[in-house]
Amino acid sequence: MVKRIFIVVLAVLTMTAYSNENLKQKAHTALSDFFQLNGKSLSFDGTYVDTPAEFGRTCRISIDFTIPGREYLTISGEYTAVGTLGDGIYFDAAPETFTRVELLNGKLIVEQKFSDSFVTGSEYLLQATQHFGQLEIKLKQMNRFLFFTDTVEKRCIAKL
Repeated sequence: MVKRIFIVVLAVLTMTAYSNENLKQKAHTALSDFFQLNGKSLSFDGTYVDTPAEFGRTCRISIDFTIPGREYLTISGEYTAVGTLGDGIYFDAAPETFTRVELLNGKLIVEQKFSDSFVTGSEYLLQATQHFGQLEIKLKQMNRFLFFTDTVEKRCIAKL
């Protein structure tokens, strides 16, 4: 009886790990296809819209797929700390951090969650759309500490 329970638990854990790895790979493929990267990097200068003023007025969308395993898509603004790439989706993170990937009607959605412990963590929800010669990136960042949450939404629009 104990053997059966152990085998079932092991099978569920294996399927969960495989599913998370699939989401990470699916997110990687979706971003690469959406931006037609093929191992390249791109950057777009844009303007923040409907974004808190403390981030500044201008923004930069950076997408770098040149180093396997260290790919990213970030948004940085005028007041982004020196030495940081910005906020966004990072592929050097563990597979279980990727929780949602959707590509529907020209809109890409990628969600990534980081948990330091059961009381602290961060969640990033990225939505990318291309329309009428413009690239729009919406990034919703939620940080939690104990019972407190802080949510910031950034919207960067750049010309293609």
